[in-house]
Amino acid sequence: MGIHQGVFAQNGAADFNDIDAYLESFAAGTLLDGSSGITLSGWVYPRNTAPAFPDFDGFFGFRNDFSFDFYILQLNATDVEVRFRNSVAVDHTIVSSTVQLNQWQHMAMTYDGSMLRYYYDGVLEDSMPAIGTYTSTGVPFRIGGVAWTGITDFLMDGQVDNVQVWDRALSSAEIADLHCRENLDAATYPDLVLHYRLNDTTGTTAADDAVDNIDATVNGGVSWVPSTVMLCSAPYMVSSTLALCDGDSALLGGGWQSVPGSYTDTLLATDGLDSIVTTMLSFWPLPAAPAITQINDSTLQSSTASSYQWFRNDTLLTGATDQLLINPQTGAHTVVVTDTNGCSSASAVFNYFAPPPPNGLQAPGSTLFSLFPTFSTGLLTLDYTGPEATLLITGMDGRLIRQTRIGSGRQTIDCRGHAAGWYMALLRTETGAVQRRFWISGAP
Repeated sequence: MGIHQGVFAQNGAADFNDIDAYLESFAAGTLLDGSSGITLSGWVYPRNTAPAFPDFDGFFGFRNDFSFDFYILQLNATDVEVRFRNSVAVDHTIVSSTVQLNQWQHMAMTYDGSMLRYYYDGVLEDSMPAIGTYTSTGVPFRIGGVAWTGITDFLMDGQVDNVQVWDRALSSAEIADLHCRENLDAATYPDLVLHYRLNDTTGTTAADDAVDNIDATVNGGVSWVPSTVMLCSAPYMVSSTLALCDGDSALLGGGWQSVPGSYTDTLLATDGLDSIVTTMLSFWPLPAAPAITQINDSTLQSSTASSYQWFRNDTLLTGATDQLLINPQTGAHTVVVTDTNGCSSASAVFNYFAPPPPNGLQAPGSTLFSLFPTFSTGLLTLDYTGPEATLLITGMDGRLIRQTRIGSGRQTIDCRGHAAGWYMALLRTETGAVQRRFWISGAP
């Protein structure tokens, strides 16, 4: 990275005492519902040498610990926690050892619907796959702390300056440029929904300079101090690298790029200063598409990968993140595997049919019906106790294979010679019907 330093940020910053001081905007969350992505950024000057649970130092962000978290906080003397939690309470967390005590540093995070990214001083520091929508309405935005449902909130010991929230995920080039600017006008940056310059010196609110003007309320001992943030001098010369997964693209060099190479962007600002951002773009290969196999009546298995996420009928199965899917329900199943680079591939659809209850099904009138084995070459044993009944053998598509009358007792059912696959045995009596699914291997 190459950045020319030399311009001090003007005006002020907010100082927080780690006791009761924070800024809060109750209505801010309403600005993000329905957005395609989010960006959160700001300058921090942490002082706490030993934050630890339950006294972490929250820098800024949204948190209700249930349907929407999007924040950065200090875990200890060296680490920050960068977290996005979606509307079904699944969290995605990056921990990064980028805290520098008693000096200004720029931190930013973005979510674009598939990836969570963390930037430090204008450069991508870490990323991870992340999915899900979010319900941000009613979740307040805080600076100098983040909310916690435990004993006390996570309040900061240090200073914060120039905090922004965007209703889309900024690109790496835009983050690099953002790190070098203080003054952003709402007309030029329409996606900027919150902008707290923190140049306030008195009063009970901190001004929001974005288009919606949602000022933040001052709580506790917030102090206003001169800012000593060091911005980049003109022209802002920034070099960065960006690695994506095959098939993705990045907005670089004036367009969406999907080919490796070096791309340069010149970003114009209303203050007359330009940023020249050079990004070296590379791509990781996608992992091999996984295959799903059924290993028994109640278990599906994915081929081996680094991580897994199962879906049924195109709906994410919460918590189904193992190689095996135990006791699935009937439906069209897929699995998405993700490698260590955050690249993902999806399997073909596997149509799974859940078996009926175990052998010994009770039909109306106490009829007893048992058929085994479940997996066979087609030679089956049927135990039945009850009045004379009709036995129908069908394919899973409803095609009738065989129909016969049976009486009480044990008998052999020969279905050999049929194609491999699942079949259904349906026993009908005058008082009801029961069914049993079985597999024919196709061997003679």
